[in-house]
Amino acid sequence: MDAIVQGARREGGPVSDKFWGDLALMAGFGYGLYWFLGGFRVYREYQVLANTIALGREGKPAGE
Repeated sequence: MDAIVQGARREGGPVSDKFWGDLALMAGFGYGLYWFLGGFRVYREYQVLANTIALGREGKPAGE
């Protein structure tokens, strides 16, 4: 039983620690890229609001 557990942890084994480290690294990179690109969406919404002309009461027609 102990030999089976050690075989899985050996470098080049079916599921090594290096595999899980690489998987965690790829997942972290993917999440960071998703978060970074999501910031562009927030920035675009901010720019739309910043470039919208705000009218006061004086600028509206009487019927609205």
